[in-house]
Amino acid sequence: MKEKTKTINVSAPPSDQDLTTSVKVRIHPTEEQIRQRAYEIHKARGGNSHPLIAWLQADNELKAEMSRQQSDNTTEMKRSSARS
Repeated sequence: MKEKTKTINVSAPPSDQDLTTSVKVRIHPTEEQIRQRAYEIHKARGGNSHPLIAWLQADNELKAEMSRQQSDNTTEMKRSSARS
């Protein structure tokens, strides 16, 4: 499975003279998070789902949520920097 990464450019304070660092953040849930969500999906379907289907759905949902949260955090960091 291909790992998703997101690049975030972080600017240093003016005292560090135009230093910009690129940081890659892994967007991947832990196995325990996937297991818990897959179990919730399986139960919600009355126990009538294939475990692999529930696992894949859980993995996709968690990655999408983490990506959204990371995007929201990046947007907030940019807003904070603009205000400074």
